[in-house]
Amino acid sequence: MPWYDDIANLRIRIGLAGDDASKDALIESAADTTLDLIETYLDRKLELMADFEYAYLPNKYFLVRRWPITRDSVVITSDGNIVTTPPSLIDYERGIIYSPRYVSTGLEAKVEYIGGFDPLPPSLLWAMLAAFDAVWANTPGWGGTPGQSPTTGSGEVKKVSLVGIGSVELDVGSSTSSSAKPGSNTSTAWGIISEDALTILDRYRRESVIGAG
Repeated sequence: MPWYDDIANLRIRIGLAGDDASKDALIESAADTTLDLIETYLDRKLELMADFEYAYLPNKYFLVRRWPITRDSVVITSDGNIVTTPPSLIDYERGIIYSPRYVSTGLEAKVEYIGGFDPLPPSLLWAMLAAFDAVWANTPGWGGTPGQSPTTGSGEVKKVSLVGIGSVELDVGSSTSSSAKPGSNTSTAWGIISEDALTILDRYRRESVIGAG
């Protein structure tokens, strides 16, 4: 299931009727861009699916990229042999696997698991929808002004109303907003994600740091 659950929700956000499929290809592309943007910022993977990674054991802990981990879904193998990992050594919510102490040093292991959110927590979904609004509004050919490059400023200020974000003053053709104050619903130097959305994302981002959160 895609992160936005039902494409009708995104159609409505860009001003279409929920059953108007005329721009579905563009909407899906914008949604994929939004997901990549958010996952890059978090340095984690969000959508629920089976995944695998390689790790060297017995490091004290291994942070998987796709989280949270689905309970009882982890299989760790090395040279085709299963390495037993008691459930008490897995933090499912944070996506951390702690190595068994008895594993020999320098063992390369394949960690297979199911991870991700389904559905997204409401706060994370709000942040992603706010980012989608910004991606759509600032991309020429989608919601942006055709013919304008998002990398070069024109000096022309344009006021845009974004659903879930508010009014944003933009230099048309630039991804930089006119101001970037915390809580002001404007874009930041990191990109076009609003400060309000970043405040929410940073709470999830801290789960990518061992011992934080």
